Amino acid sequence: MGQKPKILIADDNPEYRQLITYHLTRSGYEVLIARHGQQVLEWLGDEKLRPDLLVLDLLMPQLSGIEVLQHVKTLPYKLPVILVSGADWLIARQGISQSDPDAFLTKPFSMHQLVDTIQALLQQNSTEIRPHDKE
Repeated sequence: MGQKPKILIADDNPEYRQLITYHLTRSGYEVLIARHGQQVLEWLGDEKLRPDLLVLDLLMPQLSGIEVLQHVKTLPYKLPVILVSGADWLIARQGISQSDPDAFLTKPFSMHQLVDTIQALLQQNSTEIRPHDKE
């Protein structure tokens, strides 16, 4: 049997991180944690610990979700990103249009919805090749 998919949870809210970690671990995923945007970049820089998917809060200290997602788009590999936000819809909509995530969930969301979205994106990513992945 292969390794568990690694999901990086980037959220400055400790309660959300704990809740998501609990449910994703029970669903068979390995969970990595980032408390702010700068920590996401540190995880992405470690090839051995590189996540298979990123659940990214829109509004975080040090680097926002938008800034992190702009960095993710420059990576030489495809990293699916679920952007999450409890922000006012106008702010969240602006973040979505600026960053173009693979999926967006509004807080509070159900853990079932999150797991379904993760499964769909991981399955889609396993069959998709970005042009620069071939180089």
